[in-house]
Amino acid sequence: MRRIPLLLAVTLVAPIATAQAAPPTVSEDTPLLTWSGTFEGPAGDTELCVSSCWSESFTVWLPETFAPTNRGIEVAVRWDYDGVTDLDLIVRRASGEELARSAALDSNAESVILPDPGNGAYTITVVPTQLFFPGEAIEPVDFEVLAQLEPGLDASSTPLLPNLTSLPPHNFHLATAANLVPFPENPLVSCYAEETIEDPAHPTRCLRFDQTIANVGDGPLEMRFEMRGAATPETSDDRLVQRIHAADGSFIDRLAGTYEFHTAHAHVHYREFGQSMLFPYDWALQTRAGDGTPARIGNKVGFCMIDVLLLDEYWTAVGNGARTRTFPTCNVPQEDDTMVQGIAVGWADVYGWNLADQFIDVTDLADGIYELQQIANPASSVVETRYDDNTASTIICLLADRVFEVVSNADAASCI
Repeated sequence: MRRIPLLLAVTLVAPIATAQAAPPTVSEDTPLLTWSGTFEGPAGDTELCVSSCWSESFTVWLPETFAPTNRGIEVAVRWDYDGVTDLDLIVRRASGEELARSAALDSNAESVILPDPGNGAYTITVVPTQLFFPGEAIEPVDFEVLAQLEPGLDASSTPLLPNLTSLPPHNFHLATAANLVPFPENPLVSCYAEETIEDPAHPTRCLRFDQTIANVGDGPLEMRFEMRGAATPETSDDRLVQRIHAADGSFIDRLAGTYEFHTAHAHVHYREFGQSMLFPYDWALQTRAGDGTPARIGNKVGFCMIDVLLLDEYWTAVGNGARTRTFPTCNVPQEDDTMVQGIAVGWADVYGWNLADQFIDVTDLADGIYELQQIANPASSVVETRYDDNTASTIICLLADRVFEVVSNADAASCI
């Protein structure tokens, strides 16, 4: 990876004054502050954070009538997701006391919410890091930062349900990679050895793609299970519970299916979280071909559910949650022997193309145009606000050792 000198350019919302300007203020009249900048150069150090970090101050002024049930101030940073570049976020008081930190792996954003922070001065620090090559120079990355007043909800016992929706499948490959690392691509082998061994059909041609499931509901998706079930032979012990929260702090737990402990991956999957299907597609008629029967069905996706992508429509909007569920803590018991996974409001989980057991077997499938459909919550085992937005599709071409999206007549004509 090329090494380049440090360049840190920052564009602020307020104009640059010749004298040091007072920091901007979050208030009821000015509920949103934004900044932007660019990192280019060596990765930083979250603890030392000297020349390679970005910092900006702001103040909070809210009247005493500001209800304590309100959520407080959200502070967030986002950048283009590439699976490699990672930015860490730290919020401190002017005294230097750290209040919050969001510094997990594999995301396009970090976000915290400061509940009832109190009036005064605060400092935001953003640190560029390298996920796979600590200390190496990072490619130029533009980023945005915000500090925003987050109004709360009236205290109520009404359940705040999630709403799961699929994003169109994308990032297609007939290749493997280094599993957790999405590069380098190996076009000579499209199925991982464990997939060929585990699957009785022994696939040799595997269609791989990113599967993304988002939560656009009123409350978080929170799934809980006790790890002791993974050590017992009885599948009835593998109970997975959905916890549904309310604004007044109450919650209810309900059975939402079972989990599976994957010995090769050494972690737990929720296998009823997603489903993929591949249908023959008639491009001229813009409809599925034949009788609508899928040509191939993928294994139900086993998700270790976390917050990966902050959705664009939630940036500068209120109501999204702070980044809460992350890797690798999604595989670590949170309460005694209880594991907790899920997706905050406004976030999506991404199961990348490079991950093992993330494929549709297209061995011996005829080349041509297909519709690839992704379904969230296919068995409706998770209670959500609605179920009619759980499906998304992408039209693709399979052609020998190539796969690409079909979005035009020219694309369709080249699929021969």
